Amino acid sequence: MKRHYTEAEKRHHVQKAYELVSNGKTFLEYVALSGISRASLLTWRKQFGKESQIEKPQTLVALGKVATSQVSMQRVVVSYYGATIEITGEDALLALLKNLRAANNELV
Repeated sequence: MKRHYTEAEKRHHVQKAYELVSNGKTFLEYVALSGISRASLLTWRKQFGKESQIEKPQTLVALGKVATSQVSMQRVVVSYYGATIEITGEDALLALLKNLRAANNELV
């Protein structure tokens, strides 16, 4: 039998779930403790989650202004699924990007 929850009950469950998560537990553990379905909690988190999350203070770091802008191209090696691409200069990088664009256009 499906139980219908009021909006206040839904908000309460979401708030309690976020409190439990902030204490090192998981949403799945809250579902097991509360007896509500996982799908219900997920839906309610999408509806009311932003309101219930505990606000964490954000700290910003002043980075300042870059003194000089200098680009130096060093050797870059990329290995992906057995293929290796080695780029040793700006010209090689530009050629690689142009070839990738051309290959992509051929596929479309």
